[in-house]
Amino acid sequence: MRTIIPIIAATLLFSGCVTTGHDPVVVQAERVTELAVDMFDAFLVWEYSNQEALSGTPEVKAMADTIRANGVQWLTTARIMTRAYKQNRTKDNEANLETALEVLQTAMSEAAKYWQSHPNP
Repeated sequence: MRTIIPIIAATLLFSGCVTTGHDPVVVQAERVTELAVDMFDAFLVWEYSNQEALSGTPEVKAMADTIRANGVQWLTTARIMTRAYKQNRTKDNEANLETALEVLQTAMSEAAKYWQSHPNP
């Protein structure tokens, strides 16, 4: 499970690479959304499995609680914005989608930061 952090970093780093003929905005949106699902799930399982060992780091639990409270809505919003952009590729729809993806990327970065700073709780 700990191997997901390097995968996430590599995916975010190389997310600009797309196959010719595909809209890079859509490819990026789908990659980030799928990655967020996996990252949120793995982080929450890790945090829950290590609650006792992490009891001295309330920021980890706070991040997990934030994901529990908001993660589904963040993912739903990103998917809705992706569909809206696919149906009508306007600058406004692209900006809305980018905002939704930034929320996911910020949450993933925060979770990864806590995960990496507590490798063996």
